[in-house]
Amino acid sequence: MMLMSIFVFVPLKKHECDKLFRIIFILTFAASILYLIQCFTGQAILPMSKFQEEEGGVEAIGGVYRFLFTPAFMTVLIPISIFCKKLVPKQLRYISPIVFLAGRFCTLYRTAIATSLLCILLVMFFKGSFTKMFKAAAVLLVIYLVFGNAFSERLAKGNNSTANDISALMRGDFNQARSDVSNGLTLMYRIGWVIERGAYLITSPVELLMGLPMTSDAKFWHRNYDFRFGLRDKETGYIDQANTPDISYGMMMTRYGLIGTFFLLRMCYMMMKRLYMHRGDNELALALFCLLLSGFVGAIAGTSLSDPYAWTNTYFLYIYVMKMIEYDRERIKYSRL
Repeated sequence: MMLMSIFVFVPLKKHECDKLFRIIFILTFAASILYLIQCFTGQAILPMSKFQEEEGGVEAIGGVYRFLFTPAFMTVLIPISIFCKKLVPKQLRYISPIVFLAGRFCTLYRTAIATSLLCILLVMFFKGSFTKMFKAAAVLLVIYLVFGNAFSERLAKGNNSTANDISALMRGDFNQARSDVSNGLTLMYRIGWVIERGAYLITSPVELLMGLPMTSDAKFWHRNYDFRFGLRDKETGYIDQANTPDISYGMMMTRYGLIGTFFLLRMCYMMMKRLYMHRGDNELALALFCLLLSGFVGAIAGTSLSDPYAWTNTYFLYIYVMKMIEYDRERIKYSRL
């Protein structure tokens, strides 16, 4: 169902994609403004932010409040707002990159921010345009001047430093992984999550190929599995045995097994191959290709590759690119008649 859901967008005409993209862009811009207001005032405005405030509270670092649920299209619109100016509403062409990037920095997620910066660098590399490089660098400089202190405090906070995480990874010191992240090494925790479930799946060939059972019955999970790494439910005290919001590679293994993961990664490869072919004649194709490529880095700290809902943005933008290419071909064809 995840692979087939791309066909939801196939019947759309090119002009319908144009309208839908414009609506999405404007709504995402407005939602991102509200998100930034939240992060500076600490007052929840968006629905999911209110949920976070009620459930676990909001952490403040360096004067920035960490609201974890961002507007759905905000991340993918970062490179598009910088490099695909023809698609951006004229009134928002200069301010939208700053707003979207500022929203990304407000999350204070280290890997997520690095992934967005990597995507921008990849687009600049393929375009080879000094003008675009200067504009992107100027936007990044403005964002860093505003959020530099908060981000630096986030990196150095307690033992939860990027340096310690990377150092342990480079040494192969996986014994530092803690199921409760008591030492602050979140990357080691993610690796521990994957290793623990991988060790079990090797002993269960059917689940290795097909993934763990698809059920939301908590009693079933805790009757049949006893994994220590995972998020703990505050009400029941149970550790989530099958799901995690922290790493796509582990989720692909437990949710889809080797067979499902093969088809998922093959789908990624085929989409990226086609986008790469059109990188020179379509700016959105290049931006989406770089988003997918950098997404493999972001997958170590999120579920962008494994969750079906996360693919909605990619599916729509991919179909939009294909409609653009088809439209351009037809226009050239008729102009020659």
